[in-house]
Amino acid sequence: HQNLYPLMRLLLPQLDTERNAYGLRESSLGKLYVSVLGLAKTSDSAIRLIHFKDPKPGRSSAVGDFASTLLEVLAVYCKVLKGTKTIGDINEILDRLAENTEKDNQNAIIVQAISEMTPKENFWMVRIILKDLKIGMNHDSMLKLY
Repeated sequence: HQNLYPLMRLLLPQLDTERNAYGLRESSLGKLYVSVLGLAKTSDSAIRLIHFKDPKPGRSSAVGDFASTLLEVLAVYCKVLKGTKTIGDINEILDRLAENTEKDNQNAIIVQAISEMTPKENFWMVRIILKDLKIGMNHDSMLKLY
C-alpha cells in the first residue's frame, strides 16, 4: 500500500502546511503566463488572462474562472498533447515554485510547465496553486474516503 501523502498534498492544497506560499494569485499568474508565452499585452489572449473576470460579450465562457480561461488560452499556444507528469513530478514543480518566489525564477518554472505539460495539466496545477480545486468536495468528505 503506497503512501498517499503526495496525492493528498495535491487534492487538499489548502491543508498543505509543508509547502510555503507561492505568492501567486490570479492577477500575478495572469501576468506571469502572458510574459512566459510572449504575448503582447494588448492581444486578446493577454487581455483574457489579465482581465479574466471581465464579462465582455464574446470574451469567454470561462469568465471569472482563471484556470478555465488559462486552459482556453493554452489550447492555442501549448504544443504538448499527451500528459506524462506523475504526482511526484507535479509536487516537485510546486515545491520549486514555493521555494523560488522571485519573478524570474517563477518564469523559468512556468516555462518548463508549459513546455512539458498539457493545457489540462497546467489547468490543474494552477488550481492547486490557487488552493481551490473546485471539485465539489471539501476536505472532510475527502478524508472520510481515506
